Amino acid sequence: MINIALSTSILYKEKKSVTDLADLLDRMKIELAEIYMKELLDESLLQRFIATWDQDRYRTRTHLHAGIDLSRKLDSNSIKLIERSLQVSSRLNADAMTVHPGFHSRDMLIRNLLFLIELADNYGIRICLENGYKPGELCRKTEEILKILDNLSESGYNIRATYDIGRSFQAGENIYDSLNILNKKGYLLNIHTVDHENNSYEIKALGEGVIDMTAVFKFRNSVWYVLELDSIEKTVKSIRFIEDNILQ
Repeated sequence: MINIALSTSILYKEKKSVTDLADLLDRMKIELAEIYMKELLDESLLQRFIATWDQDRYRTRTHLHAGIDLSRKLDSNSIKLIERSLQVSSRLNADAMTVHPGFHSRDMLIRNLLFLIELADNYGIRICLENGYKPGELCRKTEEILKILDNLSESGYNIRATYDIGRSFQAGENIYDSLNILNKKGYLLNIHTVDHENNSYEIKALGEGVIDMTAVFKFRNSVWYVLELDSIEKTVKSIRFIEDNILQ
């Protein structure tokens, strides 16, 4: 068994509706969606989403994309956005939220993660730290994200990892070694899954690039594979690739 999830990023890139997403989930027999928070912080949009989102049928996780840099001191507006994002996540029955590391202070990132983990615990939501990839971004190197996860975990804080293999590819990391060590240490919860060709960061459907998907999908039911493609066409192709090449 392999746990497959879809990212709602494809909705915004293709200007599709929640109904389109639900239809795709049903057609592909997928039960979990990772929902980007930025577009749902507005109450009217959230109400429309909830009205058409079958929470009994689909499981949800969320991705904090609200313009918040956790590597800087949080101001009152950022704290309100975080609280709002957690409230919305709770209303969607999400059990985990992924956050980005930012570009500035590692110490501030850890301090803000401590705050966020404690706050999220009130809503029954686990925080997952995603790897960086841009020059100057924190956690580009797997050893750096491991240090932060170890630091917080050894202090008794429940934190997990969302590992984005596209980001890892762009950062020049060894995707397979990174996944293995994160999984061995019990941190790996989500894998953002795409494919790339050598010397190109264009997002490809799974199996159309150079990433070894057999090695990526070795963890089977211990993690969730979140397909973070940029079109429904690539998403459908990727699911068919999994069915034909991974599940056989």
